[in-house]
Amino acid sequence: AAAQRRVYMLLLSASSPAGALASLRLITFDLDDTLWPTGPVVRAANAKLASALGADEDDLQARLKDARSAGGPKPSYSEARIIAVESFLLERDPSGSRRAEAEGFFEMWLAERHAAAGRLLFEGAAEAVAAVRRDHPAAVLAAVTNGRGDPLA
Repeated sequence: AAAQRRVYMLLLSASSPAGALASLRLITFDLDDTLWPTGPVVRAANAKLASALGADEDDLQARLKDARSAGGPKPSYSEARIIAVESFLLERDPSGSRRAEAEGFFEMWLAERHAAAGRLLFEGAAEAVAAVRRDHPAAVLAAVTNGRGDPLA
């Protein structure tokens, strides 16, 4: 909550057109834990994935951790999630590759992650971004993130 208030105040102070701030041309901000709470957003997507698969959420999380800690180059979280789902699907039906099916489930997970981010925006976040946009119409607003958050979804 304190971090949320600091970001909200920063966005609001940046929206003040006084002085040097009036000439801003680029304004960037992070998405996760800035505009929405990452933990609850990911948990919502995980719950939908587990439900769609008929799987246990803890089992899927363990498979994700296993995929990330396997030897060799560490896969991205996206790739590790696909590997985890594929592992679950293969355990249920080992009769062939399940990669395409796992990728489809990942796309469903990702869509729910985006939807949950929209539902769980921090109070005042959308208004703060709108105020920055209104007060700096010539500035480019950009999201900088290392995650899969998509501000356009």
